[in-house]
Amino acid sequence: MTTARGPNQTGQPAPKVSVIIPVYNDEACISRAVDSALAQTLASVEVVVVDDGSTDGTPEILTRYGDRIVRVRQRNHGIVAKARNVGVAASRGQYLCLLDSDDTIMPKKAELQSAFLDEHTDVGLCYSGWLDIDLNDGSVISDFSHARPESDPAKEVFPPHFPVFAALVRRDWFDLVGGLNERFKCVEDSDLWRRLWVSGCKFARVKGAMACRGVRPDSKSKNVPRHSKYAIAAFRLHFARVGARASRALRVRKLAGVWMKQAGHYINAGDTELAKKAIREALRYDRRLLIQPVNWAQLLRQMDRRFTPGEGPGLCDYEATRRQIVPIIREAMDVEAHPNREPLLREASAGLSYALSQHALFSGNILQSVKWAWRALVAGRGRPPSGIDWPLLRRALGRAILKIASRASRMLRRSPHSTGKSEAARR
Repeated sequence: MTTARGPNQTGQPAPKVSVIIPVYNDEACISRAVDSALAQTLASVEVVVVDDGSTDGTPEILTRYGDRIVRVRQRNHGIVAKARNVGVAASRGQYLCLLDSDDTIMPKKAELQSAFLDEHTDVGLCYSGWLDIDLNDGSVISDFSHARPESDPAKEVFPPHFPVFAALVRRDWFDLVGGLNERFKCVEDSDLWRRLWVSGCKFARVKGAMACRGVRPDSKSKNVPRHSKYAIAAFRLHFARVGARASRALRVRKLAGVWMKQAGHYINAGDTELAKKAIREALRYDRRLLIQPVNWAQLLRQMDRRFTPGEGPGLCDYEATRRQIVPIIREAMDVEAHPNREPLLREASAGLSYALSQHALFSGNILQSVKWAWRALVAGRGRPPSGIDWPLLRRALGRAILKIASRASRMLRRSPHSTGKSEAARR
């Protein structure tokens, strides 16, 4: 392993923030990530790039940055957690930002989040919202500016969910829990947040989007089976840490959700047999699993790779999506395993309809949302499905109303009547 340091990284005070970027054969994106880290408004930022044995043009691209970055080159391990840990060991910042090579951070991220941690000394990790960006054309696919608010570790078994680049964590806390678990080839960030959480690290949210996740055409669906394997292992480790605090219902929802995610992946890939197998694995945890919309959400997220807002590719055709799913569910819930299959199918249909309604609401498609909420009530014979996340629903509804109001305001400003009034006022 070789490390290259410029003069500005030796004999000087430690930087406030270190941005750690692991990379392997990503010549198409690495410069975007590095440039975003170098463009921070906070002056006291160092950028550490760990090249995990790239064989494409990545090393040459990194060489061009010269002394502006710390370059670490190692033989290929294929383990992101290991590359991140190596980068942290080569860094000197008080606060750590872990950035992937196809993601970027906004110019004020280091400044605003480090200022927050400076002011709130009891907080060990702060996180922000983010945007999903199409790497092909730079368009915004999804806006997650409103990340979930922080919760109380005494009441919640799991910390809030956010991607690795949204966080800024104190080095002291990172070192205390032993860094990232190198046994995990993925989900290593989620495992780190959970270990910090149970160790007493306080999390806090900084409002607004401060980073962008680059979404490749195939990045939502590849390696889902491998991801599921490590996700289940990480869940089991966390449940062992928290013990009786994790109820059976919570364990079932988390573990079965991994299989539902796989089912969505296989439906997308056109492999209905593996999709049915994944659903059967989920139902082993609880045969009434599918009546809850939250369990459908995992499957729908995999089917909608681009999270489109009701137009263009994606889940714009909710009716076709439902027709694709229901036969698979019917076959997965075989009669022998589920003697009361028909009532369960009816309740599952209500749960699926409500999940489609929720997806439409999050996408700003109010008419579709109302339609599918009504169908959920009809399927449930007037009763809403169980397991609805009401706080999440209220937040989504509030954002949808704001979107509609904003859209209506723009339309009014553009209308001929309002234009005529403006011209009359100018005269």
